[in-house]
Amino acid sequence: PFRDAGADLILRSSDGVEFHVYRAVLWLLSPVFRDMFTLPQPDSEPKVPDVRMPESGVVLHRVLRFCYPGAEPIVQTLGQLAEILEILVQRYDMKSMVPLGQVYLSRYIESDPLGSFAVAARHNWEGLVSSAAKKCLELPLRAPNYKAPEELKYISGTTYHCLIRYHHLAAEAVGRAAEHFKWI
Repeated sequence: PFRDAGADLILRSSDGVEFHVYRAVLWLLSPVFRDMFTLPQPDSEPKVPDVRMPESGVVLHRVLRFCYPGAEPIVQTLGQLAEILEILVQRYDMKSMVPLGQVYLSRYIESDPLGSFAVAARHNWEGLVSSAAKKCLELPLRAPNYKAPEELKYISGTTYHCLIRYHHLAAEAVGRAAEHFKWI
């Protein structure tokens, strides 16, 4: 979808892959691109400007498919989604992508609640933070051999501590409730 001859902008990935896109789409989605396009351009500017991007071709392709009209997103792992959201929401400030990002993230809460918690917390998505935290109650978070997901890199130690504290308090509450059923 990124080879349109009528495109008026080329995004060049860090590894040299070209993506032919329309400025208007990026203008509407991102204040970062909007500001970039309002900067004065040299008179020797080529007919179709070329913008060098810090992302690799693979990553830029995923990012564009996620936000570009008519392109179906390709997200195969929570790690890929976290990277896409980090670029769209944090780097390029594409707030209009938040609802779609939340829909995709909600799909990972069952299979990876801790990773989902970290991604949701990174973006301050309270509803998903709460859902993922509740699902984390099923995990042995305090077990010494529990393998933490890579997505924890997106949150602070304080945020993780809050989750562990929630986990601990919930376990205590269940223990107190169970004391009332000793007669069974």
